[in-house]
Amino acid sequence: MRRVRASGAASAPLGIGVARADEMPAIEDLYRRVARAMRGTPADCAWEYGVHPAPEDLRDACAAGDLVCARQDGRPVGALVLNGRWEDYYEGKPWRVDAPGERVGVIHLVASAPDLRGRGIARALVRAAKAEARRRGLAALRLDVFDNNAPARALYASEGFVYLGTYPCRYPEGFTHDTGFMELDLGAADGAARA
Repeated sequence: MRRVRASGAASAPLGIGVARADEMPAIEDLYRRVARAMRGTPADCAWEYGVHPAPEDLRDACAAGDLVCARQDGRPVGALVLNGRWEDYYEGKPWRVDAPGERVGVIHLVASAPDLRGRGIARALVRAAKAEARRRGLAALRLDVFDNNAPARALYASEGFVYLGTYPCRYPEGFTHDTGFMELDLGAADGAARA
């Protein structure tokens, strides 16, 4: 993966790459801080660190090479998971790209350090995930986003993801929430979805 400059005049360049095992304590702390910072806000995604995201799931993603990390000044400042796993509630959605499961990537757990929000870290991570998905030869990227998370939905839309609708979803953690589903056609020109 590559180095990018996050927005903001005083920002140091971001290094984006696969997370390393020695970074896991800092990445776990990042997710803990993100979950705490979003609690009770309009974009609250009901993250409860230890449940979702679960540290063992993050470590498994790291071991599989699926945990993408943004680093600034040598420290993790953002992360996401890019893999081919989705929950049952992805079934039956109006996906536009007809591709076998092994050609579909799913973005999970996009997070940026609360003290650095608005500096382009999440955008840089999503762009790195798009590039990695293309490198892997995937046909599409999919994701789900809580309906109340307007900033995330706007980010994904600006990166070419097409909104496919909102559905009530029962999460493995035992609650139901209205969730938007979005998809990026990686075969379309410039990554934009086909009409």
